[in-house]
Amino acid sequence: MLVSTTKPLKEAQTGGYAIGAFNVYTLEGVRAVTATAERLKSPVMLQVLPRDLELGGSPLVALCLEACRAAVVPMAVHRDHCSSEEIIATALGAGMPSVMADGSHLEYEENVALQAASQ
Repeated sequence: MLVSTTKPLKEAQTGGYAIGAFNVYTLEGVRAVTATAERLKSPVMLQVLPRDLELGGSPLVALCLEACRAAVVPMAVHRDHCSSEEIIATALGAGMPSVMADGSHLEYEENVALQAASQ
């Protein structure tokens, strides 16, 4: 059951519980997270880190998306720690439905300006 990252996070906030977000980079990892989520009847997020997306590319994203679609619990796919517009574009181009823009490497003033520009 592929869902957006927003839906389970809002439900968790309202319900007072947490959503597990697990970094995956292999078929075995995706299967382990999916099987455990289903056994526990718990929503989860599959996360793909920068290096893993570089190495696994679109096939890794497709694997995660298909695992979520086939699951019987809500599951989301998320690209964690995008540190540039190029990385965000690459993640979106690979089919990643959710990304986190990470400006931790920027000066505070630059982060504030980028946040203001995005709103």
